[in-house]
Amino acid sequence: MTSKWNALGALTTGALALALMIGHGCTSQPQEKPDDGLCRTDEDCDDGVFCNGEESCGEDGVCLPGTVCGPPDCPDCVCSEELKLCTVVPPCESSADCDDGAFCNGPELCVGGACVAGEPPCGQGETCIEEIDTCVVCECVENEDCDDGLFCTVDTCDIVIAGCGVCEFGGSPCDEGQTCDEETDTCVDE
Repeated sequence: MTSKWNALGALTTGALALALMIGHGCTSQPQEKPDDGLCRTDEDCDDGVFCNGEESCGEDGVCLPGTVCGPPDCPDCVCSEELKLCTVVPPCESSADCDDGAFCNGPELCVGGACVAGEPPCGQGETCIEEIDTCVVCECVENEDCDDGLFCTVDTCDIVIAGCGVCEFGGSPCDEGQTCDEETDTCVDE
């Protein structure tokens, strides 16, 4: 009988604790949002429109409008709802109006009357060379990039353009009158 009493007492105590937790909002069950027309967070005020700014919830629970991208708040701004982009650039009619003349920052585009920055044209491992409007894979940028693992050759990076070079192998690391011994990695007097 004692074990039943203890089990029943523990069950009763557990049920009472659960009832107290629910009564004080201490559960992970979702609480229904009050339908009083007031906001609790900035997310409650978001109307899903980018170009009219980011709405916020005021201290009094009333939604406040965001800063509009464009006149009157920003007379020089142009907004693209499609790209979710607010830019301070003169309006454009075609992508030619946006071209800054640089190759390495990619072609600029006119989208919805606003200039949009281009994407860099070079892929991973490529170097952009503005002087010749091209992307290249540099064989080397410093002498260490050309190391062939042999002691008896002089490996150098010959910079061709804009820090990008080609490897040259040849010559000897030894002084005149010496021969190179690859097995011992030394220069030996003749």
